[in-house]
Amino acid sequence: MSEVKKLATASVLSALSFIMILLAQILPIPYFWIMVSGVVIHIILQEVGVKYGGLAYLVVSLLGLILLPHPRSIMAFVTFYGCYPILKKFLDKVPSKAMRFGGKFLAIAILKGIGTLVNFFIFGLPILNFMEDSPFALIFLVGIAVNTLMGFNYDWWVGLMGKLLMDKIQKGKLSPRS
Repeated sequence: MSEVKKLATASVLSALSFIMILLAQILPIPYFWIMVSGVVIHIILQEVGVKYGGLAYLVVSLLGLILLPHPRSIMAFVTFYGCYPILKKFLDKVPSKAMRFGGKFLAIAILKGIGTLVNFFIFGLPILNFMEDSPFALIFLVGIAVNTLMGFNYDWWVGLMGKLLMDKIQKGKLSPRS
């Protein structure tokens, strides 16, 4: 694929990714649309490479930070759902299953922690809505554990949906010519 085609493909898919984040602002179940946006980033990575996937992530993140009114959904994309597919591409190449699992666990925990801290310290959003006045650290730890499990669910979902969509693209079933 030529550089012009790669750039055009990444641009169109970046626009689609941004539209998914925009839908998260107005439709119910916002995190579903943000996750779909991350799958689009995964497809860019698979179809045209890491360079264009990283650029697409940066473009969508910057557009969202500049244009969208609600910080929580775009920060979820910036701190986890958009950048994790890039990390996943590298982590999936680790030959040892235990090292791959450990790397993914560490990446998910760190990214989710960064997202929580950014939402709390920059935007003043509560870490857990039901825990604002609660001194129970156990509830917070359970929240982190559940969040990390959701991250592994996202890892599986990105891999599965990305593979299914890539198979359709390669067979020409999602092509405008069919």
